[in-house]
Amino acid sequence: MERKAVMNNNDSALHQLAASICGVVEERLGERRERKGGWFCLLDVRGNPTGVIIIHEPFGDLTPEKSSAYCLFSREKAIRLSAHPEHSTSRESRDEHAERYGGAVRAGGFIFSFSGLSEEEDEALALAVAYRCGLLPRGTLMGMTTEGIFRIAMKIIRAGEHT
Repeated sequence: MERKAVMNNNDSALHQLAASICGVVEERLGERRERKGGWFCLLDVRGNPTGVIIIHEPFGDLTPEKSSAYCLFSREKAIRLSAHPEHSTSRESRDEHAERYGGAVRAGGFIFSFSGLSEEEDEALALAVAYRCGLLPRGTLMGMTTEGIFRIAMKIIRAGEHT
């Protein structure tokens, strides 16, 4: 079954981007055993520093409680990162006491955000999506995250290349 992302824009390039995103997120969730779902948010910050949400969509199997929490977290991460144009990832403004976590990355005029896996996997998935969409060169990916998150992102990227 082909999945169609909810879009707030009719740009065909964005629809292609959405299709790529859906594929990467669904591949990763298919590999997971203990966590089976989450929310993805794509914020377009081209020409608008506060951004416009163009995709905000659930993936996988979620309880209503988890869906509500992940929905809020994925949106919060993206919006928070847009408020910090000097940051590449939401991890840079992380504040566990305020429930502000990593999991969003800036690439190619967009902010990619995911919530539903571990915090490190959320960020790795966002990085992998941006990379697989052609908006994040590998060298840039390496420089904007930790070694552990980079390894997870590369595993996700490599898994998608063999499907």
